[in-house]
Amino acid sequence: MKQLAIFVLFAWLLSSAEASLLRAERRVELTDTHKFLGALRGFQFPENVDITTDKARLSAERARMGDYALQVLAVQRVYELIWICGVGLLTLCTAAYFAVKGTSTDNEEDTEARRKAFQKKATGISTDDHEFAMTQTGFVQCLIGTPLYFLWACVPLLGYIQMTVFTLDHYLFALHVPDQTWLQLAEPFLVVFLISHVVLFFQAYVGTKVRVFFMRTASLMESSHVLMADPSNPDDPGTLVEVKYTESPDTDVEPMKYFEFTCVRYLWNKTANRFRPSGQDDVTCQEAKQRVIDGGLSGTDLSRRISWGPNTINIEVPSLFGSLANEFLSAIYIFQFSCIWVYMFYSTWNIASIWLVLALFSGSTKAFLVRKNQLKIKDMAATETEANIYRAGKWTKVSSAAIVPGDILCVTDGTVPCDIAILEGLKSEHSG
Repeated sequence: MKQLAIFVLFAWLLSSAEASLLRAERRVELTDTHKFLGALRGFQFPENVDITTDKARLSAERARMGDYALQVLAVQRVYELIWICGVGLLTLCTAAYFAVKGTSTDNEEDTEARRKAFQKKATGISTDDHEFAMTQTGFVQCLIGTPLYFLWACVPLLGYIQMTVFTLDHYLFALHVPDQTWLQLAEPFLVVFLISHVVLFFQAYVGTKVRVFFMRTASLMESSHVLMADPSNPDDPGTLVEVKYTESPDTDVEPMKYFEFTCVRYLWNKTANRFRPSGQDDVTCQEAKQRVIDGGLSGTDLSRRISWGPNTINIEVPSLFGSLANEFLSAIYIFQFSCIWVYMFYSTWNIASIWLVLALFSGSTKAFLVRKNQLKIKDMAATETEANIYRAGKWTKVSSAAIVPGDILCVTDGTVPCDIAILEGLKSEHSG
């Protein structure tokens, strides 16, 4: 938030400087006009000139210039009113949504009860099998909050389109009637500039909190999204993950809700009333030996475990467009783009163009290299070997991705990418 405060201060100083510049320019124009009118007052018309006709022409010219000034002012005010009224209306709707959301609970006891119902303590598992305390909070899409969120997300995009139109109008085309100078478009440009970049900075720093703000809390069983947060770190906004449903080849097996967090799949557990990490089968030694006697997993139990998902580490890699968006929507690039627009505003298009090319080149290169490394890590994690498993009373060779928790394996050589417990050991013919 410190960077956001610095940007707001920077934007306020910029707007103050621009306002001073506009007032100075207008003072110069007024001074020139006064000199011109003073010269007119001291001018003596020749005797053979029809003073009445010339005065009429001068009055008509003044009226025409006045109409032109009003038309120019109307163009400026239309842009300003559209943006100020639009953002103001969006702000009022957001405030009303916040008020309704805040009064949805009657008292503090009800609020505490809802918090306990919607928030569950859980244990997270990282990729190195390290356990850590996490908090699961359920959310669903809101009929009013979701449109408001996407409208706020569109504000910077529309602002950049609007500033591009202003720039093209000044440098290349005459898009307005009457034609506008850069100085005449200064006020609406500054309004769009400030609104767009304040919203962009806000989204960059508190994106997860904003997304959660426009959603409605719900029980974990009914939730469409789950917020995984670390209770020991109050500054961490958490990670919002989407809840999905498992697929099973057996139509008799009911789909299960799950989400993936830090490459671990969390399945819905009715007993615990929360999501729990999959890939674990808590059995005793006697139960494991009995499973061998029974011929391993089979039937509905096997189909249910298959629906838990493959035995793989799924590292999500964003698309090329997603990688570029993640890079350029960071605070440092938003600040650079705001500075580029400032240079463009002062008609120093050459500096702005060079800066823009350098920023786009460096950001694109970094995003490409980061995504390339992510793809390499994903390929390294996607290790598959052949495994010999005991199911339905017979040994079968399958891919290691098809192993499910509770399978009986026979390991002779090579590597099986899963955690196992040894039930029996056979003496090797090459030993002792």
